[in-house]
Parts: sequence; C-alpha cells; structure tokens
Amino acid sequence: MKKIKYILSILSITALFSCSDRDDIQNDIDDLNGRLDKIEAMLPQMNENIALYQDALNGKYMIVGCVKEADGDYILKLSNGEEFNAEIYSGAVANEDLPLLEIRDGVWYYKYSDDTDFQPLRGEDGEPVSATIDGKTPQFKVNEFGYWIYSFDNETWLGGASIGPADPGKTFGSLFSSVELSEDGSALVFGLLDGSSVEIPIFNGLTLEVNETSPISFNPGDTKELSISQGNKVDKIVIETVNWKIKVEEDKMMVTAPSVNPIGRAYTDQLVLKIFSKEGYCRAVTIPVTLNAN
Repeated sequence: MKKIKYILSILSITALFSCSDRDDIQNDIDDLNGRLDKIEAMLPQMNENIALYQDALNGKYMIVGCVKEADGDYILKLSNGEEFNAEIYSGAVANEDLPLLEIRDGVWYYKYSDDTDFQPLRGEDGEPVSATIDGKTPQFKVNEFGYWIYSFDNETWLGGASIGPADPGKTFGSLFSSVELSEDGSALVFGLLDGSSVEIPIFNGLTLEVNETSPISFNPGDTKELSISQGNKVDKIVIETVNWKIKVEEDKMMVTAPSVNPIGRAYTDQLVLKIFSKEGYCRAVTIPVTLNAN
C-alpha cells in the first residue's frame, strides 16, 4: 500500500509540473498573439509614413502645411492630399530592441541597440538599398515568432531574430531627432538620427481657413454664410462632402445642413474640401461642424 501511494505521489507531481509548463506555454502564445494583433493594426500607417517621407525627400511631393502636436510630433500635409506623421525620436533605443531607420546619401540606413553607428539596410543580394525616387521602399511586418522582418518586393522577407521582438509601443516611425522651420520659412528642416539634417521645401499659399469658431453649430436645414480666407496659390476647390450643400466664393462659403438629422441626436461631422494649385498640388481641408437634433 505504501508503494502504491508513493507511485501515485510521483505521478501527481509529474502531472502538476506538466500542467504548469503547459500554462506557461499557453501564456507565451497568448502574449505573442496579443502583441501581433496590436502591431498588425499599426503596420499600414507605419509603412505609409515611411513611403511618404521617402517621396517627399525625393521631391515627388511638397509640404503644403504642418501642425505641431502637443507631444512634439508634427502632422505634415503633403501636396498629394495625404498626411504624414513625423514622429520625433526621444533619444534612446527603447528597451534595446528597436532598430532605427533613416535615409542618408540616398540609401536606407538602420541602427540596432548595440551598434555604435548606422549601417546600410541591405537587400537580398547583400547590397545597400537605394532610397532615391527610383529606389525601393521597405515594408515591415512581424513574423510568426513575433520578430520584425522587412521586404523591398513584398516577396522576400529579411531580418527576424537579429532585429528583435516587436512591441506595440515601439515602431519604425521615429525617423527624426527634430523638425524645425527654416529661417526664411521656405522649408522644414528634419534632424536625422546621425546628427545630420535634410530640408524639404514648403509650398506656401495653398490654404483655406474658415474665420469661425469650430465646430460650427447647425440645426437641420440651416444655411449659414461663413467668412473664409484663401491663400494666393488656391486655383481650384473640389467639394468632397456629399450630404451637406457647400458653395465657395472668394471670401465666403455658403453651407446648408441636411434637412433631417439621421440619428436623432446632435453629432459632430467634418466638411471636406480639396484645394488645388495651378501646379496640381493638393491639400485636404476639413471643417468641423455639429448637426443638432431634429
């Protein structure tokens, strides 16, 4: 009887450790899946920011406006109507697992946490990859093991364990140490992570501002005349909003709200216009409005 109890005790301890190991493995899997879910939602914007910066640096787009956020980052409005979030790098590699990116001498560069300097980001052939207008743009994602990988053709993926684990709070978006307006106001000066800087021209004058406190309040069916100011480079205006009636003149805008509030309570909406210069540069303008209840 004692022998049977001893055997049962050993089996119980073995089962206990096996369950504990399984729990640890399951927790690791759940943690990995949680990180991947968060990162997958961030990847499209992150990759778009990298591509937009490359295009702006190579002169494909110009900056038509910028807004400094409370955290020191900049939202740049580009001449193709899109926006680019210029995040400012804080000065240290977070948790020693985040590679940093920059464009230098027309080539993509990166730096790992334990590197003393940036080195070229290399393609499948082992050669540095061009970041010029005819060059390639890296795209990033996370592999099934939770590590950063990158590709220049969306087919061959490089990186992996050498880069380190991906973290939802750390992305490749921090390309700059600073962003400042040039002395003559004609360009934005981007401080790069190696201490150098690049300038991207600003196309001034492509603006449309509403001289009213926003959001502008409307009752259903209301028509209001809004005072506006247009920049000297505005050549054409396209109304993107379809459920509000909008007519733009030189110094005023006539806006008519929908006759019925579709949700039965007050809500905030955005009037969207695209303004174009003669050169074909574009800027999206949004005007916050509130539609009161019926």
